[in-house]
Amino acid sequence: MNAKKKISIIMIDQRIAISNALIDTFKTHTRNWDFLSFKSVPEAIEKTDNIDKDTLFLLNIGGIESSETTLENHIVNIRHIFSNVPIIILADNEKLLKLSLFSYLKLNGFITTNTSTELLTACIQVVILGGVYIPKKLILTSSYIETQIASIEDEKIIDEFTPRQKEVAILLYNGLSNKVIACELDISESTVKAHITNIMKKLGVTNRTQAVRRLIF
Repeated sequence: MNAKKKISIIMIDQRIAISNALIDTFKTHTRNWDFLSFKSVPEAIEKTDNIDKDTLFLLNIGGIESSETTLENHIVNIRHIFSNVPIIILADNEKLLKLSLFSYLKLNGFITTNTSTELLTACIQVVILGGVYIPKKLILTSSYIETQIASIEDEKIIDEFTPRQKEVAILLYNGLSNKVIACELDISESTVKAHITNIMKKLGVTNRTQAVRRLIF
């Protein structure tokens, strides 16, 4: 990503002290990132304007298990005003958001608060670039992989993948960078590159973009 690229984060968290602490942490790891902090979704919608393409909403629900209806209403309200702005949910653990709800609401990211600042920053960059980020514990569940593979047209090729190649392919399919894939699978970037090279050979393509398109279409 271009170091001069300006990214605007609209952070929503009713706990102002925690929100400010997170912003301070971000600022030690990023440049050219602007932050707006609000206590609620209605306040954020009321006071936010002039949204550009490099803006995203970061909704921190912490450790409070918000009802699906409440969370859905929050997301729908944001989408109603800012239809194309990415939305990331930040929560204390993966159990606070069902994967089915993530897909239904077409969220762009779900990140846990125990994620390192470096990985959290990389995930936000992935989302800004049009990708999707989901934690390993969710994305590598058998039900999610089966759903993703079912959406890929040529299942015969997918069946030729090793279990690890399937994991890498799904993360690649969801727009994650090699660095993020490596962090999520706890392997080196060189190993990720090797897996992607083998995936491309099996797909009959020569670059990453073609591989993603082959997986999609």
